[in-house]
Amino acid sequence: MTMEERYVASLVLAAAADAIGYRNSDWEFCGSGPAIHAQLQDLGGLENLSVEGWSVSDASVLLLATAEALARAEGAPSPESFPELMASVASSYVACWPEMSGRAPGNTCTKSVKWLRTHPWYTVPYSSTSTGCGAAIRSSAVGLALPLDTALEPTSASD
Repeated sequence: MTMEERYVASLVLAAAADAIGYRNSDWEFCGSGPAIHAQLQDLGGLENLSVEGWSVSDASVLLLATAEALARAEGAPSPESFPELMASVASSYVACWPEMSGRAPGNTCTKSVKWLRTHPWYTVPYSSTSTGCGAAIRSSAVGLALPLDTALEPTSASD
């Protein structure tokens, strides 16, 4: 299996798992594991579960937008290409935003994408009060696209 096939498979499996956990928003914010397990059994259990017609959450929409932007990058990333790469990611987030209808993106994400419509990516205001795990979810696409042998080297502020 090629690295590209592994990359695609990882993203598909992440989205499939997200669709199950999301269950068209019914389970995303359900605080009761036993209630979810009971509903899962009512649906035939995990072995017989059909997710046909189920959608992914806002997390997967943005994960896939991140992956698409990284896939568009030409050649191995470098510190010089980083601004262009980030601009591509920002553009992908703005472009996918219409798909958020019926989903529940967080307030910080919503404000940031709104900001990106008219401002450069590097000017998004920092929020010291934001919560959630969206950035962690989207970072998996970065790890997959930039394995250790091609990862960007950190640079110091004096460089």
